[in-house]
Amino acid sequence: MKTILIIDDNEDIRYTLQEVCLFADYQPIVASNGKEGVQKFLEHQPDLILVDFHMPVMDGLITVRTIRQMDQATPIIVLTVDERQEIVEEFSQAGANDFALKPIKAPDIISRIKVHMRLAGLEMVLHKSDIQQSSSLASIPNNSATLSSVLEKAIVKGISKKTLYLIASYLSTQSVPQTIEVISNETGISYPTVHRYLNHLVEEGIVTIDNDYGKVGRPKNHYLWNNMYVNDMNLQQITKNA
Repeated sequence: MKTILIIDDNEDIRYTLQEVCLFADYQPIVASNGKEGVQKFLEHQPDLILVDFHMPVMDGLITVRTIRQMDQATPIIVLTVDERQEIVEEFSQAGANDFALKPIKAPDIISRIKVHMRLAGLEMVLHKSDIQQSSSLASIPNNSATLSSVLEKAIVKGISKKTLYLIASYLSTQSVPQTIEVISNETGISYPTVHRYLNHLVEEGIVTIDNDYGKVGRPKNHYLWNNMYVNDMNLQQITKNA
């Protein structure tokens, strides 16, 4: 069972988050402040961290910075009532992956947890793929290219490698065009993010749009993978880690 470290000084919120984690089949570990949270992190090596901003002893920002000095990979989601852009930027620079506004809503936090668990699993697959890619290229036809090699060239400023790979890896396994809604549901990535990344993949020529697919009712964009690109990523490996 995947483990989640909950760092929050509010006992009621800790209890709520524990129940949410258990409901979603995650094992919660709790800490009441940042200092205790860092200790629990070292002891348990959790798969994901939920950390409050305003806490005694060690606040959320210092906690994130401290953990990131020891670990660069574990996803960190910040819990806060503060929506100011400068706070978001400070946490992002410190190494936070995402933000969830209080009061906590179970569907929202579960969705965020699943997305980041999935992305963390993808990071492991990408690492293995980078190691294996040179040997696997020999078996790929000359007129084809691997998914990972093509997407490397498509990564630009503002585009996350992990998110791009997750969307592309799903779409490349589909035999018929897919809508944004379906892709969003299957990957756990928000609709606006999927839309933005699909537009980027279309611009790069990796994905094409078929807005007449089905020909029933009002036309809706459906997205189709360009089959000249060979999928060398294993989506099952990615999703089973979520």
